[in-house]
Amino acid sequence: MSGQPQTSVTLRRDLMDLMDEISFEELGLAGEKILPTLKVRQPSGSYPVLPREAKMKVPDTSRGPHGTFARGQWDWSSQSYITTEYGYEETVDNTQTLENEEWIDEEEISAELTVTGLLLARESRVAGSLFNETAFAGTSITNPSATIFDSATNCKVKLKTGMDVSASATVFDVFDLIWSEILRKKCGLAKNQFSLICSDDLVKYMLRTKEVQDSVIYVEPVARMTAERKREFLTDYLGIKEIVTVSSIYDTSGLSQSAEIGKFWSNKYALLAKLSSGKPSFKEGCLGRQPSWSKYANNYIIEDYPDPARNGIVYRAREYRGATLNTDYGVLIKNMKASVDSKTGI
Repeated sequence: MSGQPQTSVTLRRDLMDLMDEISFEELGLAGEKILPTLKVRQPSGSYPVLPREAKMKVPDTSRGPHGTFARGQWDWSSQSYITTEYGYEETVDNTQTLENEEWIDEEEISAELTVTGLLLARESRVAGSLFNETAFAGTSITNPSATIFDSATNCKVKLKTGMDVSASATVFDVFDLIWSEILRKKCGLAKNQFSLICSDDLVKYMLRTKEVQDSVIYVEPVARMTAERKREFLTDYLGIKEIVTVSSIYDTSGLSQSAEIGKFWSNKYALLAKLSSGKPSFKEGCLGRQPSWSKYANNYIIEDYPDPARNGIVYRAREYRGATLNTDYGVLIKNMKASVDSKTGI
């Protein structure tokens, strides 16, 4: 198979099939929902982009002389993508495998650990590329509301009041102004086409604000709502398509140190964006995708190779993927939480 320079390396399709049966739901990953995987035939290349202006012009469709009609006069633009190889390994001691075979399947556990490491690293890259002020720097625009935002560009806004300040947070106006004054002017889409990407903590803070509590007091007490119902209510209240909660966590401490839990997706940020519907094409206008080289059948491969020096076997998961981003379809919101730990993001 392509990408295997070592003759002693064995592709483990059986372990790949086994991992397909594991959902990894406990990891709370959201990167695939936000930037879905798109198979590409080459590890790097260019792809066509439909200019947003091509969809917003109103042509004169009346019949002209000699049966002619108005024609579009725009050309496809192009952008490039690149995929990079990533991998993670676990070493299994052959003697330990024999000692533990009565209780555990070292091979299966090692394969699961390699895939877990790969998926967590992937989530970290996606979160880092999206909750990223440099990526969403944008160009200067008129601040939609000086009472709500400290500053604004066409890709990023900074709130004056965090959503955890329950008495004064203006939940509806924040998202309505971002859509009406920024996003609609960039991509021309209706408000109900946009998804809000934010932590489960921020959903909780928004539901606790006086504004939202007052709106629901005669309908259904928030305290009695299920987590899903809370998201549904807040989605309807804001008039958007959905709320994608990001709750994945990781251990920020080093090896042999006590665990210190941090968030991939910081409470400091949220993102209002048009996400891909999952169409297998770069031509769809959306926030972005993760190109994945199609030589890797399951988006990743699992393989093993011997480690004679340690009398062991190394299990390895590898992938070739990247990320594309189109900020015409999103606005990053800063200061969603008034005070955030710089290390943990909480």
